[in-house]
Amino acid sequence: MVPVLTPHGHLILSEDRDASALEPELARRLQNAFARGSGHGLLQLGASEVGVALPPVLSYWREFGARYVTALCTRSVLQSLWQELHIAFGLELSKSSCGVQEFLKRCNAAWNLVGRVHFNLAENRKDDAAPFAFLATYTTRLSAHAKAQHLPLGQALGEYAGAANKDRLLSLLLPVQRASESCSWLKAMVAATIRAYL
Repeated sequence: MVPVLTPHGHLILSEDRDASALEPELARRLQNAFARGSGHGLLQLGASEVGVALPPVLSYWREFGARYVTALCTRSVLQSLWQELHIAFGLELSKSSCGVQEFLKRCNAAWNLVGRVHFNLAENRKDDAAPFAFLATYTTRLSAHAKAQHLPLGQALGEYAGAANKDRLLSLLLPVQRASESCSWLKAMVAATIRAYL
């Protein structure tokens, strides 16, 4: 028995008189699995036939199936650790008797910067008439050295575009909207940005 990749992209087992003979029980397991479909055959090879002596052509496909199983194991471990982290956070937050923002600020004051919009005065070397410009950024995370990682605010508009992220985008832009109500130059910038994205 040898695996054959069909022109339609299906992996099947086919008889080949020149191929190495498989142990009868192994051949039966593989035939049964591949009879159910390519995925079942690859799962049998990658998950159940690990450590079994196979001809090179079957070993190749076993490695392919094993990569999937390895990724699945890794994902399960990370998902489990994420859940443990979530539980630990909930317990520590409860013990702190404060809100999320205050709790994170107590952990490290730099967390107060994440998720916020910042207006930066940036040098504009290409325009002698207007040597400075305002650059709006938002912080997405902290670096390993607890420094806020800034990205252009326009990138947020692209990332959060669409109905699924509308609430996140509105939450991010609410402080900008409030500030524009009392600052004429910011109001003009917000209006221009909105026109550009409509």
